Amino acid sequence: KICRKNLDIADIDNILVKGKTVYIPDDVTDICSSSLNDRMDLDTVVMGKSVMRIHENAFKGIVNLKNIVLNSNLKYIHPAAFRTCIHIENIESSNSRYEVRNNHFFVADKNTMLCTVNKNQERYYSIPGNFKYLEPYAIEGESQLECVEFLEGLKYISDYVISDCPKLKNIILPYSVSFISSKAFAMCDDVEIEGYKDTYVEKFCKKNA
Repeated sequence: KICRKNLDIADIDNILVKGKTVYIPDDVTDICSSSLNDRMDLDTVVMGKSVMRIHENAFKGIVNLKNIVLNSNLKYIHPAAFRTCIHIENIESSNSRYEVRNNHFFVADKNTMLCTVNKNQERYYSIPGNFKYLEPYAIEGESQLECVEFLEGLKYISDYVISDCPKLKNIILPYSVSFISSKAFAMCDDVEIEGYKDTYVEKFCKKNA
């Protein structure tokens, strides 16, 4: 039986799946943690009209997920809601709060980047400066990425902002950064960080060397 407000792992066998597409029921407001994780048979998720919140790890590990359709009522997406869904190609949004532009999925009213989509597996990647905040796992699953440059304007870098990028060797940070979590690059091995002298970036590097 599907709860009228929360969708959790106990309800999954009762929701509509057609082919490789799962349709979240219209009476569901919250998609709970681990509700649909590790479903290898799915490549598309369509949100019901009442979904307002998508919680941590709700869709984690759906490695074949390519398409997501959001509704206009969605208010909150946890930064790790789509953790390890590294093959997302398209996010269709009728929601003014959540937008996709130039392969970046972001919270428009907060200038906060959630993740990249349609990953092209390039060696160099730049993050536009109009994103002031980067959420956890914003850059994930870029298997060929060697260098990422954050452009001027970025201010806040949260925990584990980069993950599962095994070839990454260089991170370039702008003058504008005013906070970097001590765990921001904890999932990166042997990475060199570049920044400006006498800035927060320099202080961060010295403290976390």
